[in-house]
Amino acid sequence: MAELGYASGTRRQQVLLLVALNEWIKKNKLTLRQLDRHQLDRFVIDRKRKSSCFVGSGNVVALEKLAQLLRDEGAIPLPPPVKDWRSDIEQEYSQYLLRERSLSLSTEKYYLEYAHQFLVESGLQRSELDQLRATDVTDFIRRHVRDGSPKRAQLMVTSLRSFFRFLRLRGDISKDLADCIPPVANWQLSGIPKFMEPADVKTLLKHCDRKTPKGLRDYALLLLLARLGLRACEVVALTLDDIDWESGKITIHGKGKKRSQFPLPQDVGMAIAKYLRRGRPQCSSRRVFLRTRAPLMGFVSSVNVSSIVSRTLKKAGLNPPCKGAHLLRHTAAVQILRRGSSLGDVGEVLRHVDISTTHGYVQIDMEMKRRALGKCNPIGTNIGLKKLLEKNKDVIGWLESL
Repeated sequence: MAELGYASGTRRQQVLLLVALNEWIKKNKLTLRQLDRHQLDRFVIDRKRKSSCFVGSGNVVALEKLAQLLRDEGAIPLPPPVKDWRSDIEQEYSQYLLRERSLSLSTEKYYLEYAHQFLVESGLQRSELDQLRATDVTDFIRRHVRDGSPKRAQLMVTSLRSFFRFLRLRGDISKDLADCIPPVANWQLSGIPKFMEPADVKTLLKHCDRKTPKGLRDYALLLLLARLGLRACEVVALTLDDIDWESGKITIHGKGKKRSQFPLPQDVGMAIAKYLRRGRPQCSSRRVFLRTRAPLMGFVSSVNVSSIVSRTLKKAGLNPPCKGAHLLRHTAAVQILRRGSSLGDVGEVLRHVDISTTHGYVQIDMEMKRRALGKCNPIGTNIGLKKLLEKNKDVIGWLESL
């Protein structure tokens, strides 16, 4: 517990809990091998009768952690597996996604979430899966399509198509239910990606209190997002071994288990180094960015990174339409375009697998070229316009498409 950063008072409280558990085991003439879930529940009930503050003190959570530790050490038996046909299908589907489809763990998690939700809401038994009809699927989609953003809805229908193909491959269903799932309209070029102006980015960074460990962490994390345009999941996965200080390079673990190496900007490197020296707590974790409260460990998911962005935006008094980590990724892409780089350069830096993803920045690029043409006023003659286009050949294609 000391290694995980728990305070001395918390450690003492949980040690006293173990003393009480030990005395309870002796009193009931039990052996450690008999300490299963049922006996732990009995101990909790007994402690509740003697102390009204037992539930609110975190003791139940501490007992769960102790039980898991004892199971890992082989001191107490593992709980009997729950016989649930849904769990069997979900486990096999998980292996299919990871081995056959080579999806990342984060994507596999979302796919399993929708598969589990559909199986639970269907209310069917395994032998009844072949009775599913197209209306059962479309009704489920109608109920949940507006639960989140259009992209979230797209993820839902994509994951359901994958799940029904898997069920048909296994022989659980005979109909091709994947083809009955309607697409979700979310045209990539229908809107301009949300981004921040450089002045707002500076304001955001100024509101990180770099006199505190938490402020040092948040400043380094936000600067990394704004300068390199990383995804939140890539920040979560960043380890100490991914930074080569001698060569000034950083390795990014992107989508599809792809690794990319980029130069580490000096200001970002200095911010991370300062956090490592003065703000990062000492622990066994190799993750670069850690929690500031016990247990000291890396972030659980991308949500933690987006929460830091959202919280700092609120502190800085900024209210952009998008408040997650992707806001700074779009901001980095716009800055690349403003420096005169092409859309291809943006896709390379942001590590887009599909070029259609980069096309979302087409409208921003077109607007910049329009402004550039408006600022350059070549005499106002056809000869001047011809000379301008000769110097800016990449503009010709855009003008022809307008």
